[in-house]
Amino acid sequence: MEWLVKAAEQGMTKAQYTLGWNYGNQYGNYNEALKWMEKAAEKDYTLALLALANVYRQVYQDSDRAFEIYESLEDNAIAQYGLAICYNQGLGTEADFDIAMEYLNESAEQGYALAITDLGNYYFQGGDHNQAMELFEKAADLGFPTAQIMIGRMYENGWGVNKSIRKAKKWYAKAERQGVSLQQMQQYQQQQ
Repeated sequence: MEWLVKAAEQGMTKAQYTLGWNYGNQYGNYNEALKWMEKAAEKDYTLALLALANVYRQVYQDSDRAFEIYESLEDNAIAQYGLAICYNQGLGTEADFDIAMEYLNESAEQGYALAITDLGNYYFQGGDHNQAMELFEKAADLGFPTAQIMIGRMYENGWGVNKSIRKAKKWYAKAERQGVSLQQMQQYQQQQ
């Protein structure tokens, strides 16, 4: 951290972003995180802008500012995902499910695993298990543990596939090797 501070104070954009990320994600100091992210964002550093939008939306509940940043980067897959959330929940804009789905599809088409998984969840909840499985497999191939757990759940319960506890355990194990367990995911879903 000492060297990051020195580099950030000298105006190195990536160091400013990394320092902000560390303050927010490792230390929970969002005021310091915001300060350094803003410095990097002033130089149009895309990762800093995206992180800043997430901090505004999730920590400071400043949906208007988050929406403005996402919109300025609307060709970016992560920003498109952020816009999908904003339109779906009416954060910083009027809620519009159709526009939310357009952005979610655009983000997924660019290969953003979280968007692919969420799109899979929409199909899953709508009863189209074949389309859901196809999307979960695509995200799982990108190494996304949530998608791997969803595939495991589908095999465990026989949703759209032949029930197979062996295959379910295989997919759960893949996710656990990345630090995400079925139990953690279920707790997260309950909190949401």
